[in-house]
Amino acid sequence: MFYLFDASKIAKTYGTVQNENRYAKYADINDESDQEHGYPHHAESRWFLRSVQENEQLLNIDEALQRLGMGKFQYKIMLATGLFLAADSCEVVILSFLSHVAQSHNWNEGIFSDNNGFSEGDAYDTDTTDGGDTLSTMVLPGALLGAVLWGVLGDMFGRRLVFLAIAVIVSVFGFATSFATTYQVLVFTRIMVSFGIGGLTVPFNACSELMPPSARGKQLVLLQVWWILGALAVHLALQQREQEQIADSKQFLWRLIAGICVIPSVLATILAWRYVPESPRWLLARGDHEIALAILRQAAEINGKDPYETFPMGVILYSHEPEEVTVSASQIFNLFS
Repeated sequence: MFYLFDASKIAKTYGTVQNENRYAKYADINDESDQEHGYPHHAESRWFLRSVQENEQLLNIDEALQRLGMGKFQYKIMLATGLFLAADSCEVVILSFLSHVAQSHNWNEGIFSDNNGFSEGDAYDTDTTDGGDTLSTMVLPGALLGAVLWGVLGDMFGRRLVFLAIAVIVSVFGFATSFATTYQVLVFTRIMVSFGIGGLTVPFNACSELMPPSARGKQLVLLQVWWILGALAVHLALQQREQEQIADSKQFLWRLIAGICVIPSVLATILAWRYVPESPRWLLARGDHEIALAILRQAAEINGKDPYETFPMGVILYSHEPEEVTVSASQIFNLFS
């Protein structure tokens, strides 16, 4: 059993607490796993001991990730991130379809009415309504605010928490779109969806910060395929009938399509909660060295490696942050000379 979302249990399982005899004590959470790896085990006390190396070893976070290699640990995180990328494309592509729905100025019908709340003959009268254009315009401030705010929050509270927050927001308000009974509610739900999608860079960063440097570039490029798959899925769903025909038919049809587009973000939320840990690089920046090392040891075990051979006792992680570079105005103008 892996506790990717409980830092205290991770630290107890894979962290170190040195005593006077230079030994480390670890919590025995999974008896069968410990016996399989040959760890000393005491059935009554549920604790075991491992000796600590006398010489401490400094290890850069990039070198640690390289030792970790690519494996199940990273692929599960890529799956969660990829599904959120697919959710992003679904919500972006469906916006043009929802613009047709928003062009109706009669939202007095019930959710499952036969005419979708449209007045016959004037549902797409662009001379009398510009609801579609307004909807497309109103979502832009939400996306802009999300792009600015979520990155700051990711640095303050961690990648994992923000990943979960934006995935939940996109899921909840994307699903609420299916139940919008007024134009105002429809606009509000889409603004909130765009606000969540604006934080897409945080899951992307969380994924990249858990990959070995040698594979990072290739894997992140392949990750973009999920965005294309999401867009293709929506286009295929709309291909059966023209967008105008879908919007003019029973309300249930367009609401169903809006609800289907939420599936990737819901799956991303579940997988992120289950498999995405906090970024060790972010933890090192906060001084949580033990938890960062514990997460890497747990990841090594998921990848089929011995966690204490990959990261022996006495290893101390550190992270080199890039030095601040100042650029003068003259240097900028030199680019155009």
